[in-house]
Amino acid sequence: LLQLSTQFRSATADAYGTRVTSYWLPGQDAAGQAVLDYAVAALRIYSDRYGPYPYSDLRFAPAALAYHGMEYSQASLLGVELYTDFRDDLETRVAHEVAHQWWYQMVGSDPVNEPWLDEALAEYSVKLYMEAMHGQAAADKLQNARWETPFEALQQDRADRALNEPVKRFVSTKQYETVVYDKGALLYDSIRKILGDRQFTRFLQSYLANHRYQIVDTNDWRATLRTLNNPKLDELYQDWVLPAPTGASPRNQ
Repeated sequence: LLQLSTQFRSATADAYGTRVTSYWLPGQDAAGQAVLDYAVAALRIYSDRYGPYPYSDLRFAPAALAYHGMEYSQASLLGVELYTDFRDDLETRVAHEVAHQWWYQMVGSDPVNEPWLDEALAEYSVKLYMEAMHGQAAADKLQNARWETPFEALQQDRADRALNEPVKRFVSTKQYETVVYDKGALLYDSIRKILGDRQFTRFLQSYLANHRYQIVDTNDWRATLRTLNNPKLDELYQDWVLPAPTGASPRNQ
């Protein structure tokens, strides 16, 4: 990754021995400093929850991505509009992108054929971040507005799909994002409710430990889940993750 500008300003901070750097353009000092603060907090929260961040460097910089983000190993790009018109989304976007350092960078997956594997868990990590930084009420509010409401609307439109679908099976960006991100995050919230917070954390730590620096597929994820030996999790997997048989209607429609 190479992102250059003669106008970049920057600031750095330490998070558990990792040098975190935020770059920004002139006139965006407050947003650039906020990115640094959010990234440091997220790295600490996820290190505590999942396992230590293994690298000594993590960087964030603006890019021509509108209000979206893009993750790379030890670096993330943030759309320039997040620093201006979409400042309200900046914190959650940073929290999501930092989570990708665990779910996609440390535990790799196929983002074209099984995009839910990294995106759903990176997205659910935002709730864990919100709980730690702003409390349960703020996290619940985020869940309702960001995941539950869009997913309910998708179901009403009979446009729901199973989680384990390749990108090409989604007919629109809205359907893709609502299923892969929102429904995927709600799956993890359901798993957490079934297991309780302590066992849920152990599940994610085991998933990371067993597959660190590997490319996983849904079967690998399922194998970790099955070690918990809980029939309710089997039902979730069948109803939310598996595609409907060929010729049948998608699940949950």
